[in-house]
Formats: sequence, C-alpha cells, structure tokens
Amino acid sequence: MYFTGLQIKKRPGRIIVAAPHDGDDADGLSDGNSGLIAARLAERLGASLVLARNLRRLVDVNKDPENVADPRLAAWCRRYQERIFRPLPLLVLEIHGHVSGHFDLEISTGYRGIDAAYRERLELYRRDLRQAIDHFWLPCGPLGEIKKPTLGVFPLDADVKLKATRTYTFQLLRALRLLGYPCYGLHVEIHRYLRLPPPGGPDLHAALVEILAAGIKRFLPGR
Repeated sequence: MYFTGLQIKKRPGRIIVAAPHDGDDADGLSDGNSGLIAARLAERLGASLVLARNLRRLVDVNKDPENVADPRLAAWCRRYQERIFRPLPLLVLEIHGHVSGHFDLEISTGYRGIDAAYRERLELYRRDLRQAIDHFWLPCGPLGEIKKPTLGVFPLDADVKLKATRTYTFQLLRALRLLGYPCYGLHVEIHRYLRLPPPGGPDLHAALVEILAAGIKRFLPGR
C-alpha cells in the first residue's frame, strides 16, 4: 500500500521546505516527485521538511481547514499548516508540480504587493536562478539534451500563470507580514518533464535542487 500521511524532518533554523501534493502521480492529482525534490532541497539547505504524501486524493492540505466540511479531513489541513508555522518560519519554500504554466519553473511570492526591500531580494534571487540554470545547461554539459527550463518569478514577471494567490500557506504568510513579522515565502511550480525525467538519464533532480538553492543566502542575508 502507498504511504498516506505527513512526513516531518525537523532541523535547526527557521527555513521550511514543504510539499503539500506529493504522491505517486497515478491519480492525476498528485505532483509526482515533488516530495523527493523537497526532501533533497531541505537537506541541501539544512531546512526542516513538511511533506504530505498521497493525501491529495482525500483532501488538499493547503486549504483553509475552516472551509473543509469533514472534520477528519480538516484535521490534516491543520496538521500540515501547524508543522509549517510552529515555530514561526523565516522562509517557506513550497514545492508543487504543473503541466500548464507559462514557464517551466514558476516562482511566486503569492501576492503582488511586496515592498521595495522584498522586491530587491526577489530580483537578486531571480538573477541567481538564471545564472544557475545557465551553468547546468551548458551546451556540452550532461543536461544539454534536455530542454533548458524557462523561468518566471511573480510579481517581477507578470505573465507567470501559477501565482498562488489563493494558496492558503501564502495567505498566512502575507497576514504575518501585514502584522509586522518578517517572513518570506516562495511558491515553486516545476513542470512535469523536470520532475519525472525518463530513467537512466542524468540526475535532473540534483540540478533542480542546486538551482533552487542558489541565492538563498543572499535572499536571507545574515541567516
């Protein structure tokens, strides 16, 4: 049987890597391999991991539990959010999968109205992401035959499709910032061809982890 539930890995610090929709990709709902990428990214960053596996067929844990009618399913939503927000995080990286975004990698803050300091951090992060993609997709490199991913970062790039403006984690992060708490969030959407590469090829997930990790120290100076 498939494991269904939450997998938690606590590490020191206040960076959280999460994946709410990981699963075996057979139900057409799960973001296959998003949990594997999230786990490797959390290890790379020394961050805590919150992974919901094979729950999407029952409930989307990234919904407001007050809007989930079945109290047993609402409890899964509460557990997922509690694991992310206790203790209060400095940065949440939430890993998702897509098949229909405008960019192969779509990254969003979850809302448009970021202040100047947040925008500056995001611009630096986007630059470092682009440089990391160029590094791994050198013409003669091991990934050269795989399509080089396009990148969009919202709100810097307005044509990002998957903005996460209705994603509950990012509604909570925005509420905390409006209350004066200095937390950040990056909603990461990864195209299916990057998450589910054919077997026997280069380690595409390792490249993705290094790309996403690029610039985090500059995004969070002094951590």
